[in-house]
Amino acid sequence: MNTPSRMLTLLGVALIAASVLWLPVPADAAGEQTLPNPWVEVRRREGVVVELRDNGTRTPDSRGTSVVPYRIGLLREVLLELDGYGRRWPYLGQSRLLRRKRDGNALMYCRTKLPFPLSDRDWVMRLSWADSPGQFKLGWESLSSGNQVAPVRGVIRLVQHAGNWDLRSLGPRATQVSYTRWGDFGGLLTQSLRRKAVIEEPVAVIRSLRLSAQGWR
Repeated sequence: MNTPSRMLTLLGVALIAASVLWLPVPADAAGEQTLPNPWVEVRRREGVVVELRDNGTRTPDSRGTSVVPYRIGLLREVLLELDGYGRRWPYLGQSRLLRRKRDGNALMYCRTKLPFPLSDRDWVMRLSWADSPGQFKLGWESLSSGNQVAPVRGVIRLVQHAGNWDLRSLGPRATQVSYTRWGDFGGLLTQSLRRKAVIEEPVAVIRSLRLSAQGWR
């Protein structure tokens, strides 16, 4: 593969990570998976501590933790602004809110827009969230059927991935942010590209959250 093509492939993998990223395991199901393997720190960048955990599959779990200089209420607003999701996160080609309920859950369809030769990914996800004093959790899980939206030819439907956000207030001007994801990117990706994607994803996602909060309203 020549250099330009390889650069596009790496960019596409990073975009897959960022998309399988962003939306958030429902607050009730987003509880940490009970695996015996420990989290291992692999990188620190832009104030984000990145950790990986072996889960017995080709794609390890990843987690990023950082302190963000914004109050928890503002970050909560950013994460729950689902109608503008596609406009805020440019790696998405499409996003559509299918259903939102007042009891803290929603259903959404998303599709990436990736450079050739990578295939786009799409998924239907269930989101849920919950508040407690000084804490906010938002999570998502893909639906195995995804039959609310018909499959698109040439697009890989993601059915085995999930993730969550855990926000903890550190006062009126700071919040500890933790982002965790697990699951598969789908398609044919080398092990090195998978590892690169899961390491870079938490940094990219938390960076996007900071930028969104900075320009919020």
